[in-house]
Amino acid sequence: MDDGTIPIVAPYYENDDDSSSSSESKPSVYEASSTPSAESEYEEDDRINLQSNPSSGEKWQSFRIELGHNYFPFNDSQGNVLLGLSSNDEILVSGCFRLQIVKGGIKYNDVHYSASWKQLSIWHPLSSSISPICSSFYAGWDERVFLDKAFCDRLLLDDFECVIRLSNGPSGLRGITRLNPGFKELWVPSSYCPIGSEKSNTTFAILSPDTSPIANFSTLSISKAWWDIISKLQMFHKNNSQDMRIAVIGGKNSGKSTLLRILLQRFLHGNSDQPNTEPIFYLDTDPGQPEYSKPDCISLSKIYPDLALGNHLCQAPSQTIAECYIGSSSPQDFPVRYLSDVDHLIDQFEEQVHMGTTLLNLPGWIKGFGIRILNHIVAKFKPTHIVFLESSKRHTTSNELIIPQLFSSLQRDQYVPLIYKVDGYFGQSEPTLQNVFNSSQLREFRILCYFHRSLSSQKIQSYNFEPLLKKAPLQVSFGTKSGINAFEFVGGPDKLHSDDIKSALEGTVAGLFTSPSEVSVVENHPFKIIEQPTALNFLTMAIIHSINVQDMFINLYIPESDQDKILKLKDATFFLRRVKTQTPLCELYPPDGLLSKYSQTGLPFLAFDSHKKYEHIWKVRRNVMRRGHSLR
Repeated sequence: MDDGTIPIVAPYYENDDDSSSSSESKPSVYEASSTPSAESEYEEDDRINLQSNPSSGEKWQSFRIELGHNYFPFNDSQGNVLLGLSSNDEILVSGCFRLQIVKGGIKYNDVHYSASWKQLSIWHPLSSSISPICSSFYAGWDERVFLDKAFCDRLLLDDFECVIRLSNGPSGLRGITRLNPGFKELWVPSSYCPIGSEKSNTTFAILSPDTSPIANFSTLSISKAWWDIISKLQMFHKNNSQDMRIAVIGGKNSGKSTLLRILLQRFLHGNSDQPNTEPIFYLDTDPGQPEYSKPDCISLSKIYPDLALGNHLCQAPSQTIAECYIGSSSPQDFPVRYLSDVDHLIDQFEEQVHMGTTLLNLPGWIKGFGIRILNHIVAKFKPTHIVFLESSKRHTTSNELIIPQLFSSLQRDQYVPLIYKVDGYFGQSEPTLQNVFNSSQLREFRILCYFHRSLSSQKIQSYNFEPLLKKAPLQVSFGTKSGINAFEFVGGPDKLHSDDIKSALEGTVAGLFTSPSEVSVVENHPFKIIEQPTALNFLTMAIIHSINVQDMFINLYIPESDQDKILKLKDATFFLRRVKTQTPLCELYPPDGLLSKYSQTGLPFLAFDSHKKYEHIWKVRRNVMRRGHSLR
């Protein structure tokens, strides 16, 4: 092509002339195919079952828990359990938990871990396919037991190749059912009761046909085609002396998130001889299904070797370098503003001059204008490796993707991107989950966890799901430079009447910002409004409880984990940006009847009046062609 770019055609796993032609200026293409799976509709791409050997996913079903033989509960507040595994045993554990290998070793996602005092943080929601934990040997010369002597007498260690200790994950997480009972089975089956315990206070469940119906969960089994590409990328990561930038491209439910999680684990934990201490940079540009960003946000983060394994639903800690509040789960709502924020993150990334590996999490919007967005991000990011996840049974638009022939960055003079094509996954041949959590439910889970996280650090996390309305909000003045100086509305009417601004904000979620420079505002008494797009520094998200126009102050809820950071900036000038982030209904009206006693006094965001039948109901008929009408 004359413009110096070449189109990359989607893999149909057939030999075609275009993909087989060679040229020194064209990217190298590696194709790997696996047996296509039948399609079915699932909301999340984590429900993957790319099986190269279907029987391998059934081994865990033969494992039986025997109290006093291979299973020893401590019956303490942390839910500690000792579990003995014989050679080739596999277990399946759902929930969020910490795992310590007391003796021997384990294999998890084909990565080997030997016994040590270190604890692995693992997250296995029932909304995702679960990776089995396989018993293995101790990879070293001096094998020892990593357990306090007081507990050694309770278990015949010599009878097992591997012994592991399981304990509870973050405290308070399962309390989310106080606000939304629909999340009761997100982590642990409702019918599960630990053997040897009178009641279940654990955040995890050891799954088996004896403890829970098999139809309630599914296993993660990766195909050989995927392992081939993962191994190639790991080899580049291990031996590369320059920077490595990996972009994974695919549609919704194709397995992008799963592949990126496995790559992270392989890169940070895959070399047991020389433990990796260098961080992996993670560019999170999918606001609808982020990995390390706040809800409806995109970010650039550093991920260290103490990363959380499995699907942590954005609850794992990371070191954030830069973050932008999109205010929507899709780039489709505000594409220009979205691309501007992505450019800002990539510029921040380039300033780091990172000589290690960086992973790019892209949106799954690969149709229409979404292709142009992907083209823009890929050209800006300049990947060294591109992985296409596609299906031979689905219509593809990858021929519209344009990959430059050569890239040049601060770390490299000129380089040709390596391109890998592999069959993605778009559902399971046999749906195995009775209660499927769709993407909107999981977004609500993320935002509830965000506002109710009371403590967040690299090692400790806790949650308090007491309704926010039972707590006193932060009271902040507005209209002055020492408080909230001005408000910005994105995606709403061009201009709001001053009488409508109060009702348009109360009960909504907004982004809280500061600005390094003066911001142009328009007076709309008593509010100041930002009318022109302005570059602001994102701090956190806030739920607006109420606004007192007379005394000019606003009541806000912000996460406890962010309050100290905000209070240190009490002399700064703040701005509130309202976009489209939805406030969970259970946050405004908790299901425990807390607000019923206020029906007479009134609340700023609730109406207790009941309407007459058919009052205020508009029925609109669309796409109806009557006689004499014609389409133009």
